[in-house]
Amino acid sequence: MADPVYGEFVTLRGLISLAGLQRGQLKTVVWNKQNEQLVALGYAEIYTGTGAPPPALDPYATREWVQSQLSDVEVSDADLAATVAAASATRTAVDARVRAVGDATYAPLGVAGGSAINRVVIIGPSLEEQIGQGASTVDPSFATPAQSAMRARGWFHWCNAALGNALHLDYNAGVGGNRYDQMLARFDADVIAHNPRFVFIGSATNDIGGGRTVAQITADLDAMIDKCRASGAQVIVMTIPPRSTHNTVSMRAKVAEINRYISALAGVRDGVIAVDLWRPLADPATGYPVPGTTADGTHYSVSGAAILGFHVAEKIRHLVTVRPRLVSYSTDPRRFIANPAMLANGTGWTATTGATAAFVAGDYGNTATITVTGNSSLTAVRGIVAESVRADGYWEPGDTLQTTCRLRWSDLVALTGETPCAPVLRIEQQNAGGTVLKTAHALYSTSIEWATWPTGNTVPLPTPKSGDVVLTTWLSTVHVDCAKIRLIVGWLGAASVTVKIDDMAPVKDAAATADHPSPDPYVRQDPGVTGYSSRWVAAELTGADGTAVASWTDTDTQIALTQPTGTKQPTLQTVGGVKVVRFDGVDDELRNTALTAYNSIAIVFRMADTAPTDTSPGLFSSADAMGVARGTSASQYRTNVFFAGTGRSVSPGTVTAPNGVGRFLVLRNNDGDARMEVNGVAVTNTTAATATTVTSLLLGQRNNSFGNIEIVEVMVFPTGLTDAQMATLYTYAKSQYPALFPA
Repeated sequence: MADPVYGEFVTLRGLISLAGLQRGQLKTVVWNKQNEQLVALGYAEIYTGTGAPPPALDPYATREWVQSQLSDVEVSDADLAATVAAASATRTAVDARVRAVGDATYAPLGVAGGSAINRVVIIGPSLEEQIGQGASTVDPSFATPAQSAMRARGWFHWCNAALGNALHLDYNAGVGGNRYDQMLARFDADVIAHNPRFVFIGSATNDIGGGRTVAQITADLDAMIDKCRASGAQVIVMTIPPRSTHNTVSMRAKVAEINRYISALAGVRDGVIAVDLWRPLADPATGYPVPGTTADGTHYSVSGAAILGFHVAEKIRHLVTVRPRLVSYSTDPRRFIANPAMLANGTGWTATTGATAAFVAGDYGNTATITVTGNSSLTAVRGIVAESVRADGYWEPGDTLQTTCRLRWSDLVALTGETPCAPVLRIEQQNAGGTVLKTAHALYSTSIEWATWPTGNTVPLPTPKSGDVVLTTWLSTVHVDCAKIRLIVGWLGAASVTVKIDDMAPVKDAAATADHPSPDPYVRQDPGVTGYSSRWVAAELTGADGTAVASWTDTDTQIALTQPTGTKQPTLQTVGGVKVVRFDGVDDELRNTALTAYNSIAIVFRMADTAPTDTSPGLFSSADAMGVARGTSASQYRTNVFFAGTGRSVSPGTVTAPNGVGRFLVLRNNDGDARMEVNGVAVTNTTAATATTVTSLLLGQRNNSFGNIEIVEVMVFPTGLTDAQMATLYTYAKSQYPALFPA
């Protein structure tokens, strides 16, 4: 075809992807110099109606900039080709960076590696040394400051928490007593060698009393900044904070001059951020630290570190590549605690003494709202707790564990006294006797760090009254003697506070997950009959055999059968692969006396192998006299039903409940139509009942006659079950628990 002329309409087909013309796309355009250049360079062709469009490239092939570079002005082929080549190289570099960010962002938390994008090295005096190391530390010893980690008096951990745990502390090179000249002497080995993205240079607080001049101090700082910039690192320089021993005119004048110098750096040095530590902590009347912000007039208390951490985070937030929060889920093969998303009204999570917990739908899973009021304890964590034991299959000795969660607080009123006043995220390992073997913390502190200057703990600690943080514990391996793991989240040292907790991710490392992934949780099966008002399933209980059952909760309605007295609590057991709640026949019992009125009940159970034969053990009863008991001799192991009112029936000799044999019992309490079935065989009451519903349920006894029984599942219905529904429920019991009902 003849060459088109300018102003003529032509159809182009893209040969590469551009902003206005994708690879393979057909587009009618006005022929001009710009489109002529596209065709000349091979980026598009004039479409004549023949030939298949070339396949589309991936989105990374798009060069959005090209269209903006092309216009109706003369552009040489060489210039355009050079521009294309340069931008292509830029795109390749950007793609690599995006992939690197993604790899670092979505790396499993349990193998806490470092992201080069947000890798941090800190250097400074004791104010930085007291930070300890970061969350990638495994079971820190705390033998020396350098061997500690995640210390609550370290401003960096509060800063990182406020940034959503985005930074990776690769190395903390803080050394107590250091001056700038000493930091400079070790800078290459302790900082540059780690190839950091960000370098935090702590204050020159020790230079002030060391007889050094302002010129010497600032020259050393400039030299450290030069090294950072030569390596490509962003520098964050901290000013000198208030200190009680900076108490002479000359000292204070030197502090002010150095701080002014540091504050001016951002205006004259590329890649340098100055963060003022003076203003957040200084008493404007005295120039000394605000009471409560230091432990001794120099070193930050937990509250002082919190204030500074939040302050630093706000100054550098724009520099940080955001890391999405890690979450977990009910079937997560990495989880070491059941129900990490706190679904089903927080099943498996309990509020500690002194706190109330409400679970409502959040952005992901449920959010737990913890309310603390009237607290006076300086040492007790107020929050929520979840537990798992080895038998649950979530962890084994040697696994490496770590937890992260989001925690928001408001309306904080701090206590006075020996307390850090801080949020708590803690993994606690216990042996079989309940002794704590080891712990892992997100913010760890000891009592020597709580004392406030200058008057002791006589004022409420000035921890920020509200905050939004992502907490992460250090890594911890499971002790060989660990029998139980407790995950504790909440607040310590608050008279009152409201805390919201979500995005919980209690996970183990990749090797442990591959070796023994956590099992899927028990999923309720449909019994074939709807309309039950409560249902208790032993398979939903967690714990090792022998675990006391103080509360058996319906995971749908959160209605519980409870026993507050420890000696009267039944135990969780496994019989033939089936979880059961075992009652000892002496005094074990679970009860609820305020149920929604029910008419019918179905129970899967068996009499224990050790059940005595010379007594009449009770299976269940109600305060309204409905219940079931068993006879006392081999020929009388029949089930005797007591309907509400005066009704009573004794099973025929063919309807028995001998020891060690599974039984399904279903009962309705209708006036004139009362009926019980045991394994599908009916026992019909001949006397009309005077009451048709009851509101209480006592498992394990009738009329103080306790049964040595093992109960697998219980359902109660507000209305009378039909004969067909009873048969359907028996079919369900046999299919769900075949070990109890062999063919």
